[in-house]
Amino acid sequence: MAPPPDITERRDAMSWMAGHGVAANLVMLICLVGGFLALRNMKQEVFPDIALDIVTVSVAYPGASPEEVEEGILLSIEEGVRNLEGVYEVTSTAREGAGIVAIELLHGANIFRLAQEIKSEVDRIVTFPEDAEEPEVRINQIWRNVLTIVLHGDAPITMLHPIAEDMRDFLLQSPDITQVDVEGVPPLEISIEPSQDVLRRYGLTLGDVAARLTASAADIPAGGLKTSGGEVLVRLTERREYGRQFEELPVIVTENGGEVLLRDMARVYDSFADTDRYSRYDGRNAVMLEVYRVGKETPIQVADAVRRQLEEFERFLPPGIHAAIEYDRSDMYRQRVQLLLKNG
Repeated sequence: MAPPPDITERRDAMSWMAGHGVAANLVMLICLVGGFLALRNMKQEVFPDIALDIVTVSVAYPGASPEEVEEGILLSIEEGVRNLEGVYEVTSTAREGAGIVAIELLHGANIFRLAQEIKSEVDRIVTFPEDAEEPEVRINQIWRNVLTIVLHGDAPITMLHPIAEDMRDFLLQSPDITQVDVEGVPPLEISIEPSQDVLRRYGLTLGDVAARLTASAADIPAGGLKTSGGEVLVRLTERREYGRQFEELPVIVTENGGEVLLRDMARVYDSFADTDRYSRYDGRNAVMLEVYRVGKETPIQVADAVRRQLEEFERFLPPGIHAAIEYDRSDMYRQRVQLLLKNG
């Protein structure tokens, strides 16, 4: 009885390979090299990034009220994107100084194609206010962090926060670290406490100070400035984010040309908004730094770079301030790879 054709073909192939050792070794080498190249290009992640069926368009309009944001920006964007094929619902949110339009897509729609169409429609709008900044179109995604650094100690948040910002900048100096976010702090505010004695000396009221601040800078609207007398909308020649940058604003110009600066009549300092949002670690105040994997970066590559940078940065921490790594997903990734190699 003759063997089946498939068995005969396998025997012929094996016989040929046995008689042509160089060719067999060459085929094996090609397979090994191909596998190595495929492994290097393989996406390495613990959990995949998830793209939601939502595209957001955000536009900053510093110093504008929510009504101005709605009328000058949001209505135009809604009108432009609402009738695009694949759009399910459009929702807008206006707040002081900025507006966001969330565009929910139909299930199964090509989110990348629609995001490009939305951007094209937004770029066609020519009625935006002159002071409005460039619109930003973004596909909403759930990013997976690699690890969390907890900066903690017996110190107020006002001390921990600038240290965390310095740590973030130091981590980003590594070419293997692309995205680090500081989390766990209340919203920042700039507080101004004018001296009543100084105000009386110059015959000023809180309203006068507010008016002088507004009049002393008249180029770009830069948002709200809160004082004990209310909120002051100011326009500044450059963006100011910290209290020390406001200290140099002139409030009074004397007859001989001299200037009385804000720091000469008021205490200006950075503070945090009154909120229930705070973080604790081991019973002490804490600030978190979330480190993310971006693009082709691997969890192990990012985690190893963080440890190298953190070991160097810890030498400069003040006494009583400590940094700890928590929720390190690269350990989970290592375990999965080892399990795969063991079972393979």
